Amino acid sequence: MTSDRPNGGTGGGQPDEKLSRVQRLMLYFTTPLRRTMAVLVVVGGWMALNVLRVTYAGESLLLGMLTMLLFYPSVFVLAVLLTQGSFLRRPVRLPIDVMRRTAARRFSLEESWSATQGISETLSALHAVFTRPGASSREIGTTLWVELDRDWDTTGLRHQAAVLHLKRPAPLHFFVEDSSGETTVTAFSSETRPSAVWDVFRLADEMAAAAVQLARAATSQDPDSHPGPGSVSSRR
Repeated sequence: MTSDRPNGGTGGGQPDEKLSRVQRLMLYFTTPLRRTMAVLVVVGGWMALNVLRVTYAGESLLLGMLTMLLFYPSVFVLAVLLTQGSFLRRPVRLPIDVMRRTAARRFSLEESWSATQGISETLSALHAVFTRPGASSREIGTTLWVELDRDWDTTGLRHQAAVLHLKRPAPLHFFVEDSSGETTVTAFSSETRPSAVWDVFRLADEMAAAAVQLARAATSQDPDSHPGPGSVSSRR
């Protein structure tokens, strides 16, 4: 388990002053006007470079390559900034409300339940669930980002045979928050951007659904009422 929090602890949110410059920049581009201006700056700068290239250097191959080399990294950086990091494989640590909006766009399933312990203890319980083979977890604020690879136990899953073709981990994002004096766990699963053939995509959903049930059983007030891995399939 790794942590994206500066002090490596658990529980409690992070004040804005502990955000890096890049994270603050991501938060800056949250309004339509600021996003539009950023796009115009990148496109306008690229067009200006092309005008200068044609005007002062003719059809210089070197300057043409330089223009492209500046343009494509700018587009990548712009995509990361405008999506608050959801364009990346793993989310960036930002305020909880921003990360929840990002998770809601990235995943199609959302499930919440009440936990029996406080935020710190609940995060520890979730960590314990994902110490088994095939799972890796990263603490991001008071959330837990989980990835399941082909070594995760797929016994009993409908599309188990597709595990050999699983190229990228199946992600999940757990949010642990205090709601009216009660600890609430919200699990986001079933990624909305498929990157594999149908059977592999469905297997990733089933793996994530089983993992959510394990997490719920480990932290819920009524764990005995929830089935174990291999008996739950994701739905859309």
